[in-house]
Amino acid sequence: MPTGASCPLCGRFSPRSFGNVIIWLLEQCYYSTNYCSSMVRTYRKRTKRGSYGSDRLALALRAVREGVPVKRAGLQFGIPPRTLRRHRYGKVRIPGSVKLGRLRTALPEEFEVELRNYVKFMEKSMYGLTTQDVRRLAFELAAL
Repeated sequence: MPTGASCPLCGRFSPRSFGNVIIWLLEQCYYSTNYCSSMVRTYRKRTKRGSYGSDRLALALRAVREGVPVKRAGLQFGIPPRTLRRHRYGKVRIPGSVKLGRLRTALPEEFEVELRNYVKFMEKSMYGLTTQDVRRLAFELAAL
């Protein structure tokens, strides 16, 4: 078993002495992207699926209805032709709209904006909310 300490966040071992553990944690864990990267809560989309948006999809579908071939409309608007065909034949739940995933939001957009602004206001007022507080507020907004 090696002597020293490991990071309490990521578990990586520090080869330095125990006295330098705090310095090591500050240098490696909090300022480096190589360590403790699994603790980050920001989501970064990894694919480009649905990046064309609903408005361009609607324009492409209108062009297809007016007689433009599906393949040409797909190249012109940057949408895969197979997607245009699915929307043209109604094989999706809501043709002409881009929705990734099977889950729907519980709150309307205006409630989400209101909740986000309230959380930011409370943070500026030096009264940070926990995730449980935010969930409770969201549940109260959804119940209205």
